[in-house]
Amino acid sequence: MQPEVTLTLRDKKGREQTLSVKSSRFTIGRGSDNDLILDDSKLSRRHALIECFEGMAQISDCGSQNGTLLNDSPVTQATLLGNGDVISLGSSSDITVHIGREAPARTAVAYETGQAFSFDDYVAKASAGITATRRASSAARARRRNPRLKFSPATAAVIAAVMIAAAAGIAIFILSNNNHGVPISTTRLSQNNGNQNIRLPDKHESLKRQIEQTAKEVMAGISDSSSYVFEKDAINDISEKVGQYRASSAALAKALRSVTQRREEITAQAKRKGIRPALVAYAALAESSDGGGGRDTAAIAMSMIDDLAWLQTTFGSDADSSLILIAAYKMGVGTRNSHPLLSAMTEKIKNPDTDRNVWFLNRASAIKPAPYDFVVRFLAVAIIAQDPAGFGVQAPALKF
Repeated sequence: MQPEVTLTLRDKKGREQTLSVKSSRFTIGRGSDNDLILDDSKLSRRHALIECFEGMAQISDCGSQNGTLLNDSPVTQATLLGNGDVISLGSSSDITVHIGREAPARTAVAYETGQAFSFDDYVAKASAGITATRRASSAARARRRNPRLKFSPATAAVIAAVMIAAAAGIAIFILSNNNHGVPISTTRLSQNNGNQNIRLPDKHESLKRQIEQTAKEVMAGISDSSSYVFEKDAINDISEKVGQYRASSAALAKALRSVTQRREEITAQAKRKGIRPALVAYAALAESSDGGGGRDTAAIAMSMIDDLAWLQTTFGSDADSSLILIAAYKMGVGTRNSHPLLSAMTEKIKNPDTDRNVWFLNRASAIKPAPYDFVVRFLAVAIIAQDPAGFGVQAPALKF
């Protein structure tokens, strides 16, 4: 169950405004793709992330340049939020957290993703919200004064039983017809008369959270970045690929054992070339899963080191650059100034803070499906390699 979380912002002039956190992943930063956009040059494009799950909320710093403070202490890892906690970032206003029924009584305004925050806009929306609330309350009182239908307790009980039986029948029908191994997504059934929703929990949400957390650990191991935030669609793509590998675990197990046996040799050669051994090993696992020309996976890893090191000098070694160079590898090595991906990036990227990543480049068709799929495979096998047994793969873990 997602907790009720609201954020109260106070600016340097002492003005306050309250925002509702409506999503399970609420991002804060100066980039246009955040849920809360703050126009502050001291903030990073994606500065901080608030995650809500199982009645709790936590905050993480997204590898920002100036850091995130919680109650004046640096946030160095995912930290649970409590009612009354104060978040400080950049030179923006402090943000006070309210959780559950302790939230302030004033009207909370929900801002859509990608909408920059404005004090004046807030005041207008808050006023509209108060008016709407008053109208709703008046309508409710009128309905209580003029009820249209009345049922006896016995009749009401029969109607309730019929409705419960019908709902159960629908659920059984949906489950019995899910014959293709497709995960049943979280579903919202909205009543015609207003805001009440029935939420059927997605049994795969917990697994996706596990995959996302492991993916973040992988990113820290393959790049110079200590933290990384994945888009929701990216996690969906990676989770689907993880499921596909679990269905063919024998081949992946063999590949993992091959790399593990020559791990020290691969590590030493990668370090001599100035590239992270984890990036080489997981790239080789992804290449092997694509056929690999029938070669041993460890041999594939050794043969990839020079090319990956060369691409790193072209694209960089931070988190986003590391994934871009994985996509670039599948497009051919090229040269430092003439790789085919460079011209596509120059054409498509308008704002490097928000656009220079494989997820945007895929949406913008700067990366074709095959290189993008290679990136997803790379992350999927890397995630499984952290705990193969946990994903049904009988092989030793491959961590760096």
